[in-house]
Amino acid sequence: MSAFETETATKRPVDEHVQNTLLFIQKHEEMLQSFKAATRIASMPFSENYSHPVEITPESMERVLPQDLIFSDNEHVRKALTVLVFLCDEISQLKEISESRFFRPLMMFGRNPPELEESRRKILRSESMELLFDQVGMKEKMIGKFLPFLQELANFIDRCYSVCLNLIQQVASLMDNKELLYRCMFHSIRLSSVFKHLGELLAILVSLDAIVAQNENLQTAWASYKSMISLARNNLASFNTTSETIGKFERLLVSIDQSIMLGEIFKGCIEQNFETAIEDDSSVISINVRNNENFMTGEILFSLRQIVESSLPVVGTPSELNERMDLMGCVGIYALYRQLLPPNQHPDTKLHKLIWGIQKVIPFVVISETVVWRVGEFIITHAPLEMKKLDPPSPDVFRRHYITQFDSSLNSRASVLTTQSKSWMILFDSKIQSLSRLNHSSQNFYEQLGGVFLTGLSLARRVSYLAQSCLVIHSDMQIPLSRQCLQDVANLVESLKAIKYCFARNGHAMAELHSVIARGYCEVLYGVSNQVRQKLQTSRKLDAYQVLLLTVVILLEHLLKSSDSFSPSRQIMISVLVEIVMSAPGTVCSDKDANKLKVSVKRLNEISNFAKEIVQACDTAFLYYHADILTPLVQRIYQLPTEANRLHYVVSAFEDGIRLCQTVLHVDATLYFINYRDILWDAVMQGIVAPLCRDIETDLRLHIHTKHLDHMDCFNPKTENLKPLRPFLDLAPIRVLGKLLDIRAEVGQYLDRNFYNLTTVALHDWRTYSDMRSLAAEKLGLVLMDNYLPMGSLEMGLDVLQIMRNIHVFVSRFTYNMNMQQFVEYRPDKSSKHLNTIKIQSIAASIRQHGLGVLNTTVNFTYQFLTSKFRVFSQFLFDDYIRAHLSREHRWFKKHKNDTDINNMYPYERALKFVRDIRKLGINEAGKSFLDQFRILITEIGNALGYVRMVRSASMYYCSEAVKFLPDFEDIIKFEDCVRTGMRETAYYSSDKDFLSDANYGETTSNAARNLDETVSTVVKNFGEGSDYFKVLVKVFQSVLLTVEHDHLKNFYMIVPAMCISWIDASLQAKDSMYKTTRSVNKEMYFTDDGFPMGVAYCLAILKQTRKNEALHWIESANKKISLDTKEHEVAQEKRALKDAAIAQRAREKAKRKNNFFSFGTNSGNKLPDDKDIEQDFENEEEVHSLQLTSKKLEAYRRETEQLFYSMSGAEIFFKRTDVDT
Repeated sequence: MSAFETETATKRPVDEHVQNTLLFIQKHEEMLQSFKAATRIASMPFSENYSHPVEITPESMERVLPQDLIFSDNEHVRKALTVLVFLCDEISQLKEISESRFFRPLMMFGRNPPELEESRRKILRSESMELLFDQVGMKEKMIGKFLPFLQELANFIDRCYSVCLNLIQQVASLMDNKELLYRCMFHSIRLSSVFKHLGELLAILVSLDAIVAQNENLQTAWASYKSMISLARNNLASFNTTSETIGKFERLLVSIDQSIMLGEIFKGCIEQNFETAIEDDSSVISINVRNNENFMTGEILFSLRQIVESSLPVVGTPSELNERMDLMGCVGIYALYRQLLPPNQHPDTKLHKLIWGIQKVIPFVVISETVVWRVGEFIITHAPLEMKKLDPPSPDVFRRHYITQFDSSLNSRASVLTTQSKSWMILFDSKIQSLSRLNHSSQNFYEQLGGVFLTGLSLARRVSYLAQSCLVIHSDMQIPLSRQCLQDVANLVESLKAIKYCFARNGHAMAELHSVIARGYCEVLYGVSNQVRQKLQTSRKLDAYQVLLLTVVILLEHLLKSSDSFSPSRQIMISVLVEIVMSAPGTVCSDKDANKLKVSVKRLNEISNFAKEIVQACDTAFLYYHADILTPLVQRIYQLPTEANRLHYVVSAFEDGIRLCQTVLHVDATLYFINYRDILWDAVMQGIVAPLCRDIETDLRLHIHTKHLDHMDCFNPKTENLKPLRPFLDLAPIRVLGKLLDIRAEVGQYLDRNFYNLTTVALHDWRTYSDMRSLAAEKLGLVLMDNYLPMGSLEMGLDVLQIMRNIHVFVSRFTYNMNMQQFVEYRPDKSSKHLNTIKIQSIAASIRQHGLGVLNTTVNFTYQFLTSKFRVFSQFLFDDYIRAHLSREHRWFKKHKNDTDINNMYPYERALKFVRDIRKLGINEAGKSFLDQFRILITEIGNALGYVRMVRSASMYYCSEAVKFLPDFEDIIKFEDCVRTGMRETAYYSSDKDFLSDANYGETTSNAARNLDETVSTVVKNFGEGSDYFKVLVKVFQSVLLTVEHDHLKNFYMIVPAMCISWIDASLQAKDSMYKTTRSVNKEMYFTDDGFPMGVAYCLAILKQTRKNEALHWIESANKKISLDTKEHEVAQEKRALKDAAIAQRAREKAKRKNNFFSFGTNSGNKLPDDKDIEQDFENEEEVHSLQLTSKKLEAYRRETEQLFYSMSGAEIFFKRTDVDT
């Protein structure tokens, strides 16, 4: 069993306890999230810091000094490693301190609070305006408050100088030929990791120089403050001070001025005297640095080339992390190398070209939110070298060319990164949810999961740098930012926040798997080091180098086994030891093992610092300086409602700017915070909420007006570009720096206020705003308040009892629309000037007046009416002529349906022939044949059923309005029992105590409670599905019409095609009559008549002939006939077109001959056209007119046929039942 397996077995109880704790935390967090969702506090679908009750971080909290990590009997090795590790560790601490405490306060100095709109700026208090930088005396006050920070920064810079000096002298001393340790061991070792830390230290000083140089306010305020000190020296009494105090203070200012304000922080570091060192006893010793060939050539030059060759190809690739800053430190080391180079030694031109060529890949580096470091200018300033044919020859020209290429490729790069981010998030969520450290121990698992982690970090780094670079360089070089570039930046920022919240959502799982991944890389390192140790121990004789190498390997194994977490000190120690092992000869450590060590230690360091790195990578505080782009970004989101969820990410990205406000030290930061929050709030309110409120109100108003105003057309979603507004209302509330913005609530408040105000102005428009309120609830889910203003009365149509008593008149004078469920009068009285319409609302108003008891009465009256109609129905089909014809048609179709020309379709021609034959039997005074009268009978039956359906729907509508006052349908209180005994029989209330104690109310109260119980029971009963009256009406007539006495009805379905033709002709005639000014009394005029399809479906269901009717394939036959007629018409049109072309050709030839004839001067050109030509033209016009009329008739016939068949298909749905074989 290996050491790691033993350690895992011993820690298993601890791991199980930790696992149980994590489960408890997850359950507790889910409970808190449910509370927030119930109270609408949760602002985003992704996790935020305030939504984590317990935060687990994988960061190492080890407090062990570097010297305590080294356990070795070799005193020389222990001292050398301790010094190197201690200095590198201190550089790491200095880097963290500079980024957290010095960079941002320096950048924010002298910056005014974020500017609001002019209307908002007038509201600011007068004392707040005094914080502006341009106010008289404000510069001196700011420097006075900023002075302690500057003094701390000066001390920090001195500390950086000391560390740099110490590190150079220590490495130079170690690389001296006189040193025993160098001769035995370090002569073949390259300390690239040490020089990489040295580059980080120099990059800190370079960054400070760039920040100070680009902050003009700091320089201006510092000059004003120094002038004020000169004034104080000349007037000591006014400033209540002494010359001695002023002198001390001036010396402090001089030290700050020389170390910081001159912009030579880096220059002061590299110009130190590295040749001398002061011992503890104040004695000065000399150290060979400049002339140390091992140090200057063997270490510095090798490390420079290695850093450039390893970092430069990685820039811009998916593997990029901190390579840009490494190259920045590399250039700083090169400047130091040039400073240390003896004057008599010429610099290496190849090395200079290599360093100069860095700017071809990265001509500048964005150090922080607004500061840009230019590579070419830095080299020219600190490491100049006159050379020919440098590439690029001019840094400034190349930089502008680079920015042009940057803008042109930004869209493609942003698209690629956005797509890669989405793919990575899907992969990350799918992998991490199903993994735990207890059931995965293979090396492949560590590599895959670690690769996913580091890929996310690399994506975040690249996305952040691309977005930040785009904004910073355009701002720095005063180049306008195009609209497309702005949209690309928005996509990048959203992707960055999405990556951040992807990590945040899986924070607990990441914390659990973090140590597992680190342990996996440790096992790789341990495996290679173990092989090296075994090779050394199996050697018969070890030389001094091998003995020291064995000591280093044992020390490396001890570090790998002693902890699962890796602090910066432990990381540095492992990196140095791995470099020593990698330098071993190939017989001890092969190139493959060395490469494995290099990759594993790099990934181990990246995973160990992962939590801190991902926070820095996803930090979007740089948007504070570009807050003016928020408004166009928000407006763009409003133009794309389907992408409304982007708003959360954009606002969250700009919220990070508050971190810069927190670093303001020269004035009170409160105003910065308030103004910045108001800027974000106003951008969302003006860019989203305000136009959304206006558009929703306009949309509701137009929809209602199209309903009430005849001159307005309804919206067609297929032809008009209607913007979906619902996605913005469905957004969760947005947190804007502590303030909660609920878009739904804001829109609801706006509509409530406007509806109330407009209703008070015009009370007669109450219905309009009531309809708008109802439409908002149905369409947008907005629950608006009732304005409680007085309203009018409901307009009622015909009473339901009046219709019921005269149902025979109603079904003959009204036409039914099945889709809209309304009846329209088509046979009004002679003296009437309007048409009556019956809708569900009219019936519901009658039910409200008469009660729900009219339902059963309506069905009874309808049954009596249908009984009388079915008598006539049976008599017509019993007629010998009709019965014989239907039987003949039945036998013919049964015999010929399988013929090729029939193809199971009842021929249209036979149905049309039957219509004509029936008409030959005679017509009535209104011009109706017997078949037309039978069709009208079927239509009246369908109208009666439509009326039953409408009454049922109206009762449902009435119950839905009444039932909303009941709190629960499942558990209804029996009020009669409550008022009698004071006890409840239901479990409606959670308590088991008496509902009322000693009630004993009177008889009147008991009767009222009983009536209330009956009313509630009736409403609830009718609100449900209730009785299926169609099913009842089908069954009651089936029991009569399916008997032997009515055997003559078995071929009813054969008459349906003929009735369809009759209905189509009548419908076309009725619609055509509506457009004529002279209307005959006998002619019918209507635009809808769904009673016929309803009646046909009902009769077929009663007689169980639905399937037989479908077997006729009448719909396909009719469509086939229409298609054939259409093709014949098209052929006639083609012939007509050919004839027209021939006539035109003859006319052109005739005109040509006439012109030739005129050339001889004759007068024959005045000859009139003969009668034959006039007659031919008249025939042509008649033929064209006939073709046009035929085309219109065919199109009208096709539309009417389609409408009939659609209605019949819809009507059949009402009568299809699984227990009825139709």
